[in-house]
Amino acid sequence: MDNQREIHGRKPTDLERHVMFWDGDGDGFIHASDIWRGFRDLGFSIPYCLVSLLIPLLFSYATQPGHPHHAKRDPRFRICVRNVDRTIHSSHTGVFDDSGRFDQGKFDAMFDRFDTARKGRLTTVELFQMWRANCNRNDPGGWLYSFMEFLTTWLLIQEHGQISKADLQGCYEGSLFYTIRRGRRAERRKQA
Repeated sequence: MDNQREIHGRKPTDLERHVMFWDGDGDGFIHASDIWRGFRDLGFSIPYCLVSLLIPLLFSYATQPGHPHHAKRDPRFRICVRNVDRTIHSSHTGVFDDSGRFDQGKFDAMFDRFDTARKGRLTTVELFQMWRANCNRNDPGGWLYSFMEFLTTWLLIQEHGQISKADLQGCYEGSLFYTIRRGRRAERRKQA
């Protein structure tokens, strides 16, 4: 898996592995150009990639080295991978804890709660219900971030309006991003 490299001499957390796909050069920072390239590699349209450039504007400051409330602003709006746990907002699913560790039990419970047909897949309606259930009423910014995450996930991995449990878990773990990119590159080579 491409997201297993060390970060500053230590094994990355699960949340760090989730975002490492976008740190293409492995320097520990996600630049706006990395976000653009990553979303294009996943097959997103140019307009969607332009909107994705809001990510560094929204999350860069919180991830800068130093105390979260006294960090200096990065004029290049880079996201520091090792501090990405600081971007966890109150309207998230709870699958990542405050330190960025993936909680398999919470993931399974969350998925099972909304997989009403017990088919190992979530419909668009069930995914929307999951999003609504996790919205913190006092965090409208978190609603927006969460909605953008759910919309992106749905656009990326839905098949016939449904998302499989394995694909959703791969998205949380970050491994699915590499799989999609490899598949798209192989498809382009076939067409060439």
